[in-house]
Amino acid sequence: MRFRFKPTSEQRTALRGQLVRLEQPATALEIVRSVLPHGFKPIDVVCTVQSVHPDRFVTKIQARSDTGETH
Repeated sequence: MRFRFKPTSEQRTALRGQLVRLEQPATALEIVRSVLPHGFKPIDVVCTVQSVHPDRFVTKIQARSDTGETH
């Protein structure tokens, strides 16, 4: 049996708010900083939305250092 989640209007609004928040490079960097290698100092962060659905979204966050290394 397949269960299909249907978010309420308030849940969709909250999700859209989270997406807008995570599209901000400073906010995204704050969230992913803990998984970056020790000593990695990002100078540029790019946030790219990969997909958006009524109940979820996927965004890619890419950080680049001054040496050109990316994570």
